[in-house]
Amino acid sequence: MSDDSPLTMTALVRLAVDADGKGPSAGAIRTYVIDGLIRPARDSSGRYLFRPSDAQLAVQIYQARARRHGMTGRRRSAEHPNA
Repeated sequence: MSDDSPLTMTALVRLAVDADGKGPSAGAIRTYVIDGLIRPARDSSGRYLFRPSDAQLAVQIYQARARRHGMTGRRRSAEHPNA
């Protein structure tokens, strides 16, 4: 795939994985777009089209937010450690 080939959200999420196999979800990437951190193009049907370089940017944003706010994911209750 050449660097100028546009990526759909699904393809971007697959590429936006760090060395530990963690990365942002499609919902997180939509938030980055709304916040103006990533600026995709749109096709004629309104779908977001990303550049391959946006995947690395998404990982950087994800890692920075995880450092500030802690890792996201399934929460476990202190009262029910096996929940």
